[in-house]
Amino acid sequence: MEAQPLPHLSSPSPFLSDGGLETWLIYNRGCQLTLFAAFPLLSTPEGANHLQEYYKEYLEVAQELRMGLVLSTPTWRASTRWGEQMGFSQVEVDQFNVDAVKMLKGVKDISKDGPTVVVDGQIGPMEDGYRPEVKHSVQACKEYHIRQVAVLKDAGVDLVTAATLTNWEEATGIALAARECKTPLAVGFTVELDGRLPSGDSLEDAVEKVDKMTGAYPSYYMVNCAHPDHIRKAMENEGKWRERVMAFRVNASRKSHEELDRMETLDEGDVEELGRLTAELGKLMPRMVLMGGCCGTRAEHVRSIG
Repeated sequence: MEAQPLPHLSSPSPFLSDGGLETWLIYNRGCQLTLFAAFPLLSTPEGANHLQEYYKEYLEVAQELRMGLVLSTPTWRASTRWGEQMGFSQVEVDQFNVDAVKMLKGVKDISKDGPTVVVDGQIGPMEDGYRPEVKHSVQACKEYHIRQVAVLKDAGVDLVTAATLTNWEEATGIALAARECKTPLAVGFTVELDGRLPSGDSLEDAVEKVDKMTGAYPSYYMVNCAHPDHIRKAMENEGKWRERVMAFRVNASRKSHEELDRMETLDEGDVEELGRLTAELGKLMPRMVLMGGCCGTRAEHVRSIG
């Protein structure tokens, strides 16, 4: 079955995303997330209720602002390596991905007379998104990620987004996996305080390398898990590459990834300032299709961004 055109790519105005799911679950609902993984919550009624509550909040925000909405599955950690570390078999990990998509398709059904909802299957890096000590080859990354991409596609997502990637090699492997699976893909890189990827590469180099090696397969690129101040530094260089970056999911805090990893309390930043800075960032872009939140953000932050 041929993939349908993505609504936010044909919309005259940007769509919203949801916010920082994992930080909301930890700090606002008191959930214990092993390895920062939200997907195991799908296995209990209480956990599933927390997830439903979270997504419905963003549905209400999109309805209020009359904007489209991209909702990402709670599957950033639902891949082979991370599942094994939590004691899940591959079959169980696959089922968590399927169940996550089913849940969001249910939320989408609720919105038939409301905002347009895009169901996004989210995947994350093989290594820690904040401390990428190990780099893998393009081929190894393709072989690792292709199973989750295929499961999400078969479960019925509208697109797959790889979020918080730290290097171009993994992004390229994921793009090749998505191309083989014939599913639309967004590639999300994160950046440090200096605007560079944790690998040390510039965002410009990362985008250009992935596009060169995959025939520009990704539908668009995103920067996520960084404050607008840091993203602005990443976008300083002019060039055609900037036309490929069409989405931001911002952190509430200006702190570095290392600082955030050590914190025991949540830095939610300034809600109104974050909205203003994200809007200013969007005005610098040739085209913006998606904006929203990442770590430390709640529905209030995303409302301000919208």
